[in-house]
Amino acid sequence: MPGCMGDARPWPLLEGSRIVFLPLGSWEQHGESMPLYVDTLIACRVAEEAAGRLGAAVLPPLAYGVSGEHRDFPLTVWLSPSTYCSLLTEIFSSLESHGVKLLVAVNGHGGNRAALEACASHWNYSGRALRVLPLWPWEAVRDLMEGEVHAGRLEASVVAYLEGASYRGEGRTCEPLYPLRRTRECSGSGSVYPGAWESDPDLGERAFKAMVEYTVGEARRAAEVLGLRLDG
Repeated sequence: MPGCMGDARPWPLLEGSRIVFLPLGSWEQHGESMPLYVDTLIACRVAEEAAGRLGAAVLPPLAYGVSGEHRDFPLTVWLSPSTYCSLLTEIFSSLESHGVKLLVAVNGHGGNRAALEACASHWNYSGRALRVLPLWPWEAVRDLMEGEVHAGRLEASVVAYLEGASYRGEGRTCEPLYPLRRTRECSGSGSVYPGAWESDPDLGERAFKAMVEYTVGEARRAAEVLGLRLDG
């Protein structure tokens, strides 16, 4: 996963940053052909593109998430929702102390959503100077999912586009899956998708660009509500 190290500018050029992007990912299985960093990679690239468009700063990713549903697969690392929220709250507090007014949390892992949104809601309703905007970029491509829940054709296609690679696999559907069942209880490969699939970088490009546009639009609206000036 090249890059994804956060903003490359030295601190004098980051002083006074008011809008910051934070990519949120995971370290978990993504089927039998994709790497474990998929969620982090996609969140990073979306955050980097969106931040660049808006003239905002971007942090390094939080590459561990709420991934207990994948614990039966080798080397998956998972945090409890309470630990995840505690860690996020420390990040929020750090940024608030530097005068940041809007943190755009670009989430690449579905398992993080409940904990992230609850944590952000609690923070925002406490009247803090920093406001947190949790975003799920996959919302922009629901029409392309084709029944995919995890590590299927669409996700593989986005990674194929970003990395110039090719992936294929075979999944199984599992309803209901989260949080009632662990992934391996329904899909031995780890792919939760109705049948065989093969990545398509053209589809991946279309999906990635849609996710970036969605993220830019949501961040722009939040900045306008807060009266923050955007450079892009």
